[in-house]
Amino acid sequence: MYDAVVLDSDGVLVGLSGREMLAAAIDRTYRSFGIRPDENDRAALWVGTDPESVYAAADRRGLDPETVWTRRDQTVSRIEQAAIRAGEKPLHSDVAALNRVDAPLAVASNNLQTTVEVVLEGHGLRDRVTSVRARKPRLASLADRKPAPTLLTDALSDLGVPPDRALFVGDGATDVEAAARAGVDAALLARPDHDPVEGVEPRHTIGSLADLPDVVQG
Repeated sequence: MYDAVVLDSDGVLVGLSGREMLAAAIDRTYRSFGIRPDENDRAALWVGTDPESVYAAADRRGLDPETVWTRRDQTVSRIEQAAIRAGEKPLHSDVAALNRVDAPLAVASNNLQTTVEVVLEGHGLRDRVTSVRARKPRLASLADRKPAPTLLTDALSDLGVPPDRALFVGDGATDVEAAARAGVDAALLARPDHDPVEGVEPRHTIGSLADLPDVVQG
């Protein structure tokens, strides 16, 4: 039924990083500039922020916004990479089902490219994945985040597969929205321990990656 499968990384291949990890990385970023951050500073660098918020926080502190964001991303990535290598961010147990998917695989993630590459290398998946499309540590990359279709369409371009022949597997509403914008069918991965996702209509809903081979093969 599908000629290629594109997967999200965090929440699909590996677990989500905790809020404590992100908070520590953001505080470390500000401290590297000699600043003790307050809650407004932290919110400006949190997941889901926008460039305007970063610019405002940097201006308030007399910092260059691009430098602040790049250092933030690099700090988060270093902490996440250390957690992966320490076994603190393991693969979900159902990822083994990807061995039964008879189609090329790609990854499209809002996380950083370096972090996703370490996830794949550290868990022995890099040879199985043909394309990895994720963010670079710069402010402009925020525009590429899902629900924008950019990362997904770039991955499909790498694979040489048209959108109507591909499936995107994600665990959040933004994944389903990105797939719709790209003209790609979405499979919402709704594991029992994940929070419910509402307000979107994926083509498929699966409770485990173990269900994916049957969906791909139709």
